[in-house]
Amino acid sequence: MLWLMDSVNILTTYLSAPGGLPLPDQGSALVGRAVGLCRMADQISAELAAGADTRAVWESALARVQAVAA
Repeated sequence: MLWLMDSVNILTTYLSAPGGLPLPDQGSALVGRAVGLCRMADQISAELAAGADTRAVWESALARVQAVAA
């Protein structure tokens, strides 16, 4: 799930940016959803670590992404 790791890496980049540095609109939106994104990453990672069915994890991940983006 490289997209999940990329999302977390991009989030940490935006969160560590100096306060005076303007973020792009997408960056500001992502920072505003930081808690939801981290919860989503934690839940998906837990499902994968538990050995859940890959297809079920994927479907669950898509639903979580939509919820965080809403």
